[in-house]
Amino acid sequence: MIEVIGNLASEVENAKELSRRQIDLLESQLTEAKARAYSLMEERDEAVRSLSAVTLEKDQLNLQLSDLRKQVDQQRENDETRLALLQLRQVQEELEHYCMLSRQQSELLEANEDLYARFTALLANANVTG
Repeated sequence: MIEVIGNLASEVENAKELSRRQIDLLESQLTEAKARAYSLMEERDEAVRSLSAVTLEKDQLNLQLSDLRKQVDQQRENDETRLALLQLRQVQEELEHYCMLSRQQSELLEANEDLYARFTALLANANVTG
């Protein structure tokens, strides 16, 4: 009986030792799992920070793009305005040219009328004297 109890006590000690080793192994695995989880959380936090930075940069680029589009639209409007003014000046110059030609034509017509009147008077005098 003492031998059986001694064997049982020995088996209990062996079981305790085995349990301690398993507990140590499980604690070691738990520590490693916690470390991996912490590392993954840090990576996730870094990814979130990077995503926030990229989102902020994207928003800034969108604002810059919007500003550039406004500038392009303004430049296009300015170019269209300049073109319209240039065309207006050309039309004005042509109008002035035609007005000048019209004045010259009127002057020529008046001179022609004077010549015709003088011619008619000369003919009338020639008929009277002749």
